[in-house]
Amino acid sequence: MCGIAGLVHLQAGLEGNDIFKVAAMAEAISHRGPDGKGLERSKCKHTVFSHRMLSIVDVGNYVQPFVYKEQGIELLLTFNGEIYNYLELRESLATCGHIFRTKSDTEVLLHAYLEWGEGCVEYFDGDFAFAIYDGRNRCLTLARDRLGVKPLFYYFDKEKFYFGSEPKAFFPVLGKDRKPDLITIADFFLEKDILVDACARPDRSFYENVRCLEPGSILQVRVGNPKITILKYWEPSFHRNKDKDIGRFSTEIRNELIQAVVERVPGEVDYGALLSGGVDSSIISSILLEQSKKPTIATINFTRGYNPDIDYAELFAERFSIELDAYAWSPASLLEELDALVYAMDEPHDTSRQLGLLLAYKRLSDRNCKVAIVGEGSDEFNFGYYYSYPGFGVDAQLISSKSEFLKKCILRSDFANQWLTADFRAMHPASELLEFSYSRYFDCDSSESYLDAIQRYYINRFLKYRLDVNDRCAMYYGIESRVPYCDHKLVEFFLEVPPQLNCEAHTEKRILRNAFQGRLPDVLLFRKKHPLPENNTVSMHNLIIQQIERRMPRLNSGIWDIVDRNRVLLELNKYMNLIHSFDYGGFDSGTLRELSQPTLLTATPKFRAKHFFLLLSLFTWYNTNFGD
Repeated sequence: MCGIAGLVHLQAGLEGNDIFKVAAMAEAISHRGPDGKGLERSKCKHTVFSHRMLSIVDVGNYVQPFVYKEQGIELLLTFNGEIYNYLELRESLATCGHIFRTKSDTEVLLHAYLEWGEGCVEYFDGDFAFAIYDGRNRCLTLARDRLGVKPLFYYFDKEKFYFGSEPKAFFPVLGKDRKPDLITIADFFLEKDILVDACARPDRSFYENVRCLEPGSILQVRVGNPKITILKYWEPSFHRNKDKDIGRFSTEIRNELIQAVVERVPGEVDYGALLSGGVDSSIISSILLEQSKKPTIATINFTRGYNPDIDYAELFAERFSIELDAYAWSPASLLEELDALVYAMDEPHDTSRQLGLLLAYKRLSDRNCKVAIVGEGSDEFNFGYYYSYPGFGVDAQLISSKSEFLKKCILRSDFANQWLTADFRAMHPASELLEFSYSRYFDCDSSESYLDAIQRYYINRFLKYRLDVNDRCAMYYGIESRVPYCDHKLVEFFLEVPPQLNCEAHTEKRILRNAFQGRLPDVLLFRKKHPLPENNTVSMHNLIIQQIERRMPRLNSGIWDIVDRNRVLLELNKYMNLIHSFDYGGFDSGTLRELSQPTLLTATPKFRAKHFFLLLSLFTWYNTNFGD
């Protein structure tokens, strides 16, 4: 619901321009909080916090940072997110003697910390990222929710520790010292051809030394001691229940999901939902329409091109008798948003799908929505990718072990890295990057099955990207995205289900579909899965080619230390010849759509259109940040 930023000087007190820097950090993320701002420093003069407010709970009645000064105790708190069980916690804390002066979940969070210390996170049902400075032990505590719905980054510059909601919060601090994170860029090129969408690792960003606090983690650092301590307090646990009672699983998941959706409906502001036309967003939207306060519902639509989801979204609207915001965007209007998307995300992309997502949030913003409830996460937890994405399905049948998975990834690295210069590849060997990701995010529990491990990998790597995209695209327009499928109690139910129950009879997400049978028409509930809509017309491909040709001559020369210019020109010529073989403005039901399909790990890697959108977005990001 907000943007947060701050600084703790770990040795001396705050210097003359430190307060101005932190104020500038908050201003850099002002889009996250258009309703107000605040800045506070500690009595000891080691700490300054800033905050940008998107007012959703207890609207207009309190400001942040929140300061507590009683009985010789000084605490500073700045908080982004929502604690959905805050009323229950407030009542419990009141019985312990805590006195509250506002109706906000922020004050409940602070008193929970007073009562339970950093262990307070175990009591929270919500999506949050917060910083607390405790004057008693001169300790800064950062914490992030279990699944990473709310972002939190940090930067340590010798004696000064900074934190912020987005990488751009650190730009006023970094100044001309801002540099690209070359490991992240190398990893980005690898990931694009190994699983699905490429992104920074959960602990990194695209900027050197700007780190991301991983989901379900607590970070602490103390004045006088530069050592950073990070504790993982939660991670997905794969305790499969051997019970094969589909009815019981379905009932439990239906009840938990309905509760997760209902508690995310805001009481004081207008809200919306994004309806792709897929199963997950249709279930969410159907639950919302049962509430007394109805949402504005928007979808992603194009003026032309293949988009099967729009038919299902319109069918949903007809069956539930609602007005659907289905504004159709042209290829040109989509690509006009590339600079905005790169700015919002502080990173490049390997898919143009997010352009439509950004514009869907714009439509909700135009309807005065401050909250959007979305369907991300269900695919990762319910094997939604099983029959179409790398690592699952056919791959799972042909890859005999987890070590075989790593071998397949390494074999694909030559194809993935063909775009990079030889010097850059030598500095960042693919095998080392892959082995790190494998040990950190895939094979971290050697007792797990292959399917458990590949599901973990998608949760750790792909879900992180999906949540980040929704947060940044929504916040770019001053909207908070809420994600019921990432409710941690619901996730624990999902992960109890044996994989085979979700993947039988060539139907992924079987338990979830079964749970809502009778509440949604079967034609919506048992439809074939498609990815988030992407404009795949010849017009769109031609515009991408034109944009690359237009931007290449103006690029900072440093990009060619990373990307092989000759390879780009060679492949761009092939791409142009392929696209120009189709009639301008038309589309082919087979070949063009195939350019957007993922390639299985056990198949021969192929050229995909996303390779050139990746280059275009990388060039845009690089020149925006490091242009001459």
